[in-house]
Amino acid sequence: MVGEFAAEDGSPWALVVNLSLSHSAKVGLTLQPPLEGGSVISAEDGSHLAMEAGNCLWLAAGQGALLALR
Repeated sequence: MVGEFAAEDGSPWALVVNLSLSHSAKVGLTLQPPLEGGSVISAEDGSHLAMEAGNCLWLAAGQGALLALR
């Protein structure tokens, strides 16, 4: 499941959640111009981590990820 929203300053964000409680999932994002990529926000310390090539990331069962898009 993907939710898209914009911050107060207009910057685009997305929240991606693996709805399966038993299987991991590889998520690949197809971004529309002018978006080119983004970073995953660490749930542990709030740092920005680069997404894999092709704007992909792995989510464990039930896991979600906050994405800062650019």
